[in-house]
Amino acid sequence: METENSIRARFSKEVPDLILGGNFTEAPYSMFAASGEAESLCYKLAVGKSGRRWLYNDENFNAGANIYVEGGKGSQGFAGREISFPLLDGTNLALVGPWASNSDSLFKDTGIDLRRRHATWGCIGRRREHHNERTAICDLVFFDPEPIEGAFDRVERLAEALSNERDELLYYYSMSYGGSSCGPVNWERYKPKKEVAA
Repeated sequence: METENSIRARFSKEVPDLILGGNFTEAPYSMFAASGEAESLCYKLAVGKSGRRWLYNDENFNAGANIYVEGGKGSQGFAGREISFPLLDGTNLALVGPWASNSDSLFKDTGIDLRRRHATWGCIGRRREHHNERTAICDLVFFDPEPIEGAFDRVERLAEALSNERDELLYYYSMSYGGSSCGPVNWERYKPKKEVAA
C-alpha cells in the first residue's frame, strides 16, 4: 500500500540531487498493477447524484490519485474483472468492471472535493532536450524538493507564472503517481523565431 512515506521514497529514487542551473533527466518508466494497488487501500463509500458508487479516502496523502467508480452493467473497467475494495468500516465492496476515475468527476457527482489532493513533483527549466528517448529539462530555474500535494496541474501553472514573471519561454516536467507530462509554457508568445536564410 502506498503511504506518504513510500510515495516520497519512490520519488526520491527517481529524482537525483538537483541544483538550479543544472539538468534533470527523467528515470525509465516502471509499470505497476493498478488492480493490486486498488485492492490494497481502504476506502470510504459515497453515492453520487448519478446513483453510482464512488470509492475514495480523503484521509490519505495523494487522495486524488485513488478514486474508483462503479461502471454499471457490462462495464469493462479493469478488463471487466471483479475488484474487491476494502472499506474503512471493515467490510468489502466487490464491483465488476469498476473504473479508476478522477477528482473532477468525483466532485461533480458527489460534491466531495479532492481536486487539490494530488501528489506531484516537478521542475522547470529554460530548455528541453531528449537523451536516449528520455526527456531532459535543462538549465533549471525551479524544482520541488519533494512531492507536493495540490492541484494535478500545479507544476504547469507554476511554470506559466514563472514564464510570465521572467518574460521568457520555459519548459516544465511534472511527475505524479500515474505518470508524467512535460512541455513548453507560453509557446505562442515566446517560441523561437525562425532564422531567415541569407
